[in-house]
Amino acid sequence: MEQSESVLASDDVTKLLPALLSARKEITPVNKGGFNKFDKYAYAKLEDWHSAVMPALLTNGLLLTVSTATVTNLEPRQTKKGGTEHAIQVDCAVRLWHVSGQWIEVRGVGHGQDRADKGVYKALTGCAKYLYAQLFALPTTDDPERDEGVGETGPPRASTPDKKADEMEDLL
Repeated sequence: MEQSESVLASDDVTKLLPALLSARKEITPVNKGGFNKFDKYAYAKLEDWHSAVMPALLTNGLLLTVSTATVTNLEPRQTKKGGTEHAIQVDCAVRLWHVSGQWIEVRGVGHGQDRADKGVYKALTGCAKYLYAQLFALPTTDDPERDEGVGETGPPRASTPDKKADEMEDLL
């Protein structure tokens, strides 16, 4: 398999790919079990991603591991109220293992910020969720670049239902 910096794989993936296809057909849409009270929106927690993905992986002889290569402190950021938020960048990888020993890995970057000590955890969680979405070609309504409605005080935005896995087969 051709290697790039963001996607790596074992020399042979002939057993892994059919298992991945089978698992992908079984993966359920990711629910939004979290709610941001400040900005008033629903979001998918990391455990929501696990719940959607893990049962299908395990029944198909697949296991997912997450690793962190680097953690970088970025320049602190000032809040509108004059406080300080500590910004963090993490470089992570998600590796999908098959019981045969074959694997495929996707790498990415996550950012997080917090006024105390939670920035690194936010960055790690965000990176892991992003890499899950990339590895399994999972659509999400949690668009991190979406600006509409951020900071509004009205009711939470409604989420758009995700398509079923069998309707998304062309993405694999």
